[in-house]
Amino acid sequence: MLDRIYSEEAKREKAKIRLRQDSFSSFSKKIGDTFENSEDINPADLKWIVRKGPHLLIDAYRRTEYPPGGAKDKILPNMLFVVDSSLSMGWEIGRIHDNGIIDYEQVRRTVLNNSSYDFLIRTVYSILEYLDKENLLSSMSIGLLNFSDVTIWSGWKRGDKIEDVKKLLFSYQNGGTTLETEPLRRIYSASRQPIISIFVSDGDITNADDVFVSFFRTWRSQPFIFVKIGNRDSNLSQRIKNAGLPVVNIMNAKDLEDILITFTKSQIQKNREKVTF
Repeated sequence: MLDRIYSEEAKREKAKIRLRQDSFSSFSKKIGDTFENSEDINPADLKWIVRKGPHLLIDAYRRTEYPPGGAKDKILPNMLFVVDSSLSMGWEIGRIHDNGIIDYEQVRRTVLNNSSYDFLIRTVYSILEYLDKENLLSSMSIGLLNFSDVTIWSGWKRGDKIEDVKKLLFSYQNGGTTLETEPLRRIYSASRQPIISIFVSDGDITNADDVFVSFFRTWRSQPFIFVKIGNRDSNLSQRIKNAGLPVVNIMNAKDLEDILITFTKSQIQKNREKVTF
């Protein structure tokens, strides 16, 4: 039932995705023209351009190293979602379980509560809808790391196995905010291709120093974005920002979709130029 609810929400966003298909916005096109020779940009000189407006948009142009050889040897990146499912993210799935709600409309009204986690789910579904529309779900591996009291990894999934990613997305923990480093370390060390990393959190992480020290070099070398929901930086987002890595602060979680759809499209389009299918 939850899959149906959020699939329908993602389909309602098709018009918005279609409007941004060729150029994500006039602003994005301008950036694209500016960085049309982005292959010549040294990672150390990477520029992140952020525009603040009614919706905060970010485009990321990052040089990604591939295995040696021609286009036939190049592969699409994996996509990793690291999601905070702590109490403060505010999803009300517990009410459904506690009250035994089974009516579709009641469930729909309960889960679509405009909380941070609700908008996070909508955003992930919209990204998957976009990748499916572009026929990429069978050629890209998608993974999700759900952290709160414990850290749970979906494994890399493709095609119809993406359902496992969705199931873990719905496993809202409603607890604390600790990101265990060992599962994330295994994910990065075992991957033979670049990983597009999307982190979303709304508060301080109890082991932020350990997380930052363990992974900032990896984040610096691959496509990465950290979205912090709320009116101030968290302990982790501040350290990431101080290191010159991309952090986007948003006051309203409804802006998640515009930011992350735009980020995803910029990365996919950039990598598609390098890949022969």
